[in-house]
Amino acid sequence: MRFVVNIVVAVILSVVFVACGYDDFGVPDLPRMQAVVPNTDIKTLRELYFGNEYTVSEDVVIEGCVTANDESGNLYRSFIIQDSSAAVEIYAGTYDLHNAFRVGQMVAVSLEGCAVSQYRGVMRIGLPSSDWDAGYVKPFGTRAILDRYVYRSAVMVSPEAKVINVNEFSETLCGMLICVRNVRLAEGESSVWFEESDFYDASMCLRKFVTATGAEVFVATSRYADFAENTIENGVYDLTGVLYYGEFGSATKRYVIMLRNENDAERK
Repeated sequence: MRFVVNIVVAVILSVVFVACGYDDFGVPDLPRMQAVVPNTDIKTLRELYFGNEYTVSEDVVIEGCVTANDESGNLYRSFIIQDSSAAVEIYAGTYDLHNAFRVGQMVAVSLEGCAVSQYRGVMRIGLPSSDWDAGYVKPFGTRAILDRYVYRSAVMVSPEAKVINVNEFSETLCGMLICVRNVRLAEGESSVWFEESDFYDASMCLRKFVTATGAEVFVATSRYADFAENTIENGVYDLTGVLYYGEFGSATKRYVIMLRNENDAERK
């Protein structure tokens, strides 16, 4: 509920969104200042597009708070925004996005000319693909192109994870910042976040945690995460991260939590 209140306050305070230079942090690029007016929410956008790639030809503007970025290296060349209804990945395709799109920062996206699709259950915004790779959106690729569509505000809010049980996982929650409490590393699991495996994707590793009732919770870690080689200590954890659903190195589809950084695994 507090997250919804924060979003409402941010909307009132942030009439003008600014696409700023990535190295300027909070300093607006005044010549490029533009007023944008959000006219739909992310849930509605998801409901309209769901399925194959769709190119937006209408004047559609969404807004949301940045909940995850590439700072730890666990999320690759993209960042996540969400409002009170749903979440979406901005498929930027550039490095060091966390310098410009900080967790808690309000962002507006003008979608006309963009493409929307899904990746592992998460709605993804990028550019329309070529004929040979139809069904997949392309990353924006450069800062100049990204700035045509994405505007960031100086307004900051405090995103709060939705606390849920494993049996409440659903595809409509994919992309959202969620928290599962009181879990332990499953017996027999490696105590390192990432290690080579023939079973999982070569760039991604899954660790299985379990609840007190034995329900399984999988956590995905990229080989490029700055905590990939760190040890998972024994104990009970609250896990916070972005929820995904899909195939992770096998034909089995499953729900997976991707941590934003190692602090998202909070040992109690």
